[in-house]
Amino acid sequence: MHATWFYSTRFLVRENNVFDEGSLSYEVFRRYLRYFDVLTVVGRRLEEDNWLNMKYSSKASGPRVDFEFLPSLSRFDYFRNYRAVARRVSELVANSDVVIARLPSEHACKAIHCAARQGKPVVVELVGCAWDSLWNYGSPIAKLYAPVAFERTSRGVRKADCVNWVSKEFLPRRYPAPRARVKTSISDVQLKDEIGAAELVNLRNLGRLAAQPCLLPEYVTRRMACVEAPRTIGLIGSMKVAYKGHSTAFRALKLLSERGYNHRLRIIGAGDPAPWAERARREKILDRVEFGGNLASGRPVLDWLDDVDIYIQPSRQEGLPRALIEAMSRGCPAVGSTAGGIPELLSPECLHQPGDHARLAELVERACVDKPWRDQLIARNFLVSLDYFDSILDPRRDSFWSEVAQLARLSRAQESAKTSLAATA
Repeated sequence: MHATWFYSTRFLVRENNVFDEGSLSYEVFRRYLRYFDVLTVVGRRLEEDNWLNMKYSSKASGPRVDFEFLPSLSRFDYFRNYRAVARRVSELVANSDVVIARLPSEHACKAIHCAARQGKPVVVELVGCAWDSLWNYGSPIAKLYAPVAFERTSRGVRKADCVNWVSKEFLPRRYPAPRARVKTSISDVQLKDEIGAAELVNLRNLGRLAAQPCLLPEYVTRRMACVEAPRTIGLIGSMKVAYKGHSTAFRALKLLSERGYNHRLRIIGAGDPAPWAERARREKILDRVEFGGNLASGRPVLDWLDDVDIYIQPSRQEGLPRALIEAMSRGCPAVGSTAGGIPELLSPECLHQPGDHARLAELVERACVDKPWRDQLIARNFLVSLDYFDSILDPRRDSFWSEVAQLARLSRAQESAKTSLAATA
């Protein structure tokens, strides 16, 4: 069977290999190949001169995965490119047994519309809120388009045969799917088991680990053994957008500096750091901010997190943040905003309202002076992260995608039967 995956993300082609500007590696696409013979990935193409900014990004190409690049539908490109995109999307859908639409995305919305007209089964992977991402994007045009994108995304979810929300509460509540035959809430985060599947299950069954730190992995107990106050704050977030909370982090860091704390803020993520460095200079904290560029997902990010004392996620919009889950899996004490699915990961006492830099500073300060609380966060965060390891998520993913594949086979059989009847009529 042939599945076609639609998303408006950008890929770069270099030396016959395809690279993603985010975290969509071949390992992610290979999940689908357990259920489909071929996967066509549809996105946009990034220009060659962006290669230097992507040298640490993920390789997306591999066996049984092919790529199709469509023109942009962003802003004014929408009117110029719409007809050509609509025609090609219709052709791609016609050659597919199932459409996988990752939302929010203009290309994915168009694919859902074409699939509905052609009677093809649709799977929606909802990874974020269209309204929040555009409203907090940072431009007046984005704010104007936010209600349109919200309605288009909502309509796409309502039309879907199968839906996977990456958060358990926030996205299903905001984007219900009354028509879907198969529904689930599975994060697209994929954490590799480093402690063994059996040990992982035992740890999850313990419930509370704070009283039994000896059962925790060494990289977690090492944090709890440290008596020094946290000095390094970590933040992972794309610098191409305004909604990851960089400005909130800067103001909190300035406030902490005024209170006599000597923290350093380390930031990694795709995009040009120059505008944010200028913002840090205006806040008079540039000497305390370190921009580490873009790291490949997996081990490089985990190693970076091991050198971070406390992790912050001060976003203005989120689905379920991969970076926060990765930080929790390394035992980082973490605090974050109430945006999106973050409250599903962190306890209420670790949250602040989006943009509330004073509260963020208070939370970081408490982690410095209250070691028992900090140790409690370390153990709790690691325990919560266990729900996102491969051995826990894979059975749930397999159940969902097995039902999707069965639906696709049934749909193809029905289509073949109709074709045969038409030929004999």
